[in-house]
Amino acid sequence: MHRLKNIYTQLVTLLVSYLTPRNPVLATRILYRHVVGRKLNLKNPTTYNEKLLWLKLYNETPLMIQCGDKYGVRSYVEEKGCSELLNKLYGVYDSADEIDFSVLPHTFVLKITNACGYNIICDKADLDEQKVRRQLEKWRKQPFGLTTAEPHYLKMRSRIICERFLCDAHTGTLNDYRVHCLNGEPVYIAVTNLQRTGPYRVLRFDFERNVINIPGEAYPAADLLAMIPDDALLAQLKEYSKILSEGIQLVRIDFYIAGGNVMLSEMTFTPGAGLLPAADRVFELPRYRDYLQGIC
Repeated sequence: MHRLKNIYTQLVTLLVSYLTPRNPVLATRILYRHVVGRKLNLKNPTTYNEKLLWLKLYNETPLMIQCGDKYGVRSYVEEKGCSELLNKLYGVYDSADEIDFSVLPHTFVLKITNACGYNIICDKADLDEQKVRRQLEKWRKQPFGLTTAEPHYLKMRSRIICERFLCDAHTGTLNDYRVHCLNGEPVYIAVTNLQRTGPYRVLRFDFERNVINIPGEAYPAADLLAMIPDDALLAQLKEYSKILSEGIQLVRIDFYIAGGNVMLSEMTFTPGAGLLPAADRVFELPRYRDYLQGIC
C-alpha cells in the first residue's frame, strides 16, 4: 500500500509539473486535492489558502515577480525607504562559474534567487568549491515552481546571490519570523525554531503577544515562548511589515533578528504554495476571521 501511494504521488507530481506552465488552474486543482484532500473552491474562495490560490491564478502582479525574487526584492525595499533591512550583498551571479571565492569572507551564504530553501552556508575552513558550484548550478537550472504549481517563479531570472552570514550570538542559530499580512495589515507571526537537531517547531503569536494555539495543539514549551521578541523589536516587525505590504492583498514577509537588528529574509506571495492547513485554521479563529474580508 505504501509503495502504491508513493507511485501515485510521483504521478501527481509529474502531471502537475507538466500542467503548471500550460494550465496552472488545473495543476493547482489537482495538487490541492492531492495534498489537502478536498476540492478547491475558486468560484467562492473562503479560506486563507483558497484566497491565496485565487490571487496566484487570477491576480498576478509585476510585484509578485519582482519581490518573489531574492535579488529583485532589494530594489523594492529601497524604494520603500527601508534599505536598513537589507543584508550585506557580496555578489550576484548568472552562474556558479562566476563566483570568485578568493574575495569572499570566511563565512557567507549563497542563495538561488528564484527559489525557496536553495541556500548554502559556506565556511572556508572546509569549503569544497567545486561541490558548491555543482549544487548551485543543479538548483539554478531546475525550474522552481513546477511541482508546486507556482508559475510566477518560472518568470523570474535564475541567479545566485552571496550575502553575509547571519547568526544570533546567543543561540548560535537564526530564527525566521514570518509575518502574515492581509490588505496591508500585519496579522500574526509564525516563528520557526531552526535547531541543528530535533524536530522542526513553530510558534504563532500576534502583535498583542497573544499566542495562537490551534485547537488540538499542545501549548508551546517555554523555550518557544522565549522567542517572542521584546516590545521594541515587535513594533519594528509590525511597522516594517505595514510599509512593505502596503497595497498588497496577501503576502508573507519573512524577517531575521540578528544582533538585535531586524533584517529582511524574503517576501512570498504563495506561502507554502497555498497548502498550509495551519494558516487556514488560524483564520478560522474568531479573533482573526475578519482579516479575510475583502481579499479577492
